[in-house]
Amino acid sequence: MALLARQDLPGLQQVPDSSIVIVDPGRNAQVRRVVASSATFPLHKQARWPAGASAQFHFKLYDHTEAGWPAAIYVPRLGGAARLSLNGVPVTSSETSSGPLLASLNRKALQAEGNRIDILQDGAPGGIGLGGVYLAYGEVGSSSVVHLELRRTRLASLLQIAGWIGLIAGLAGLLLGAHRLASGSGIAIAASVLLPALIPALANFHMGAFKPASLAIVLVLLAGCCFVFSLRKLPGTLGVICIGLGLVGISAPMAIILAGFAGGIAESSLPMALYVAACLALFLAIGMPCLLLADIRQFFRSFRETQNRVKQQETIIMEQETALHLQISEKAVLQERQRFVRDIHDGIGGQLLSLLLRARSGMLEMTDVEYELQRGLADLRLVVDAMDQVGSDLEGALAVFNTRSRQQLETANISFEWNQAEELGPYSLGARQILSLYRIMQEAVSNSVRHSQADRLEVSVHPAHDIRALEITISDNGKGFDMTQNVVGKGLQNMRTRAAQLGAEIKWDTGEHGTIVRLYLPTTPTN
Repeated sequence: MALLARQDLPGLQQVPDSSIVIVDPGRNAQVRRVVASSATFPLHKQARWPAGASAQFHFKLYDHTEAGWPAAIYVPRLGGAARLSLNGVPVTSSETSSGPLLASLNRKALQAEGNRIDILQDGAPGGIGLGGVYLAYGEVGSSSVVHLELRRTRLASLLQIAGWIGLIAGLAGLLLGAHRLASGSGIAIAASVLLPALIPALANFHMGAFKPASLAIVLVLLAGCCFVFSLRKLPGTLGVICIGLGLVGISAPMAIILAGFAGGIAESSLPMALYVAACLALFLAIGMPCLLLADIRQFFRSFRETQNRVKQQETIIMEQETALHLQISEKAVLQERQRFVRDIHDGIGGQLLSLLLRARSGMLEMTDVEYELQRGLADLRLVVDAMDQVGSDLEGALAVFNTRSRQQLETANISFEWNQAEELGPYSLGARQILSLYRIMQEAVSNSVRHSQADRLEVSVHPAHDIRALEITISDNGKGFDMTQNVVGKGLQNMRTRAAQLGAEIKWDTGEHGTIVRLYLPTTPTN
């Protein structure tokens, strides 16, 4: 843009900044005649002029060019309303507003020995300012001014649009959070373009003037460096593009700094302003959206990786859950084996040992052998039944218990009576709870067959007074037993343990009339 601006400026000549001075205007904002003894202020320090104070820009005009006298004077930008005078005579009206100033010069009013050009500028809250002075020669110069104004206006609009694009992309990048430092740096540069009141230097750049503010330039340079530094590890083509455009954005304030140190500001103020505006527009309009696109790609990549990690964790959890279920099953099997061993040892093993001792002593008759063998077979059936699946619902388990107990009791010549309510209520028990309940009832029947010498046994199942519980009673008409002497028995202890696991309450009522086992079982209503 700087090269094109130089090539497209035929008929235009810039007045060196070193030739322009600033003085205080006269009374009532009148043009003051500047002489050698007047207190002057250099143009390159115009940013230090008191805010709100009027200023008079002064320079001399001599006819030292082959083109002759200029036809007009062009000022790309002014900090406030201004008017131009030639040799103390007003050329423009006092209504000229801030912005580009183009004033035609009357050749008849020009003096061969030299002419005084004064630009009187009213005070403004943001301070006075003059963005270079150009002399236009002939129709070619006037045409260059028109084209230059058109280009400057379009570039200013482009920079404003680029600023909004960069600001929106930066805010979206902050939300994604992949490169917060880079997004924040882009937002800072976009804000400097969109809010010229904060950084007047950039406002002057994109308007075609050159009045550098050191702090603003340094801040923009630091923001650009932070942008490039934070993206140094960004992979892929988008990363290369973002870093490259970040370097382009850094080149804008760097060019200003280098031009200032090299003393070339006076010769390149307008092209420098165009170059700065073009670089910032390129960075904001393309670099920030590319960074946002890279952040979006990284976000989706991270999202997919997170999904994969979640799936892996779910797989691990399922495997652990399977292993836990297997461990619980193995523990349950071990417990059942231990119970099976205890039943064989305490029941059938004890009966066979007693039968053996009696047979060796010669005190055993054949009728006793038959009776003892029948009792052993009954106990064996109870043990085998306990190892079978009894059903997964309460109704089914009770039906299985009714059938098998009836067969076993009939074999032992014990009459059996079953009383069950038609409706047990909306209750539900788990499979393990049903198995524990089945074995409590089975142990009660087994004790009655082994020890009570009863000839009748009755089982009753019905809802308790508390609708959230079932009451199960198993009673016989046997001889009963002494609870104080059997408290350490394995059978009763097993029944208490299983009842505790069920959260149930179990009681015994025993005496000469027989034994009654009462079980109060809390249940969970089904929906």
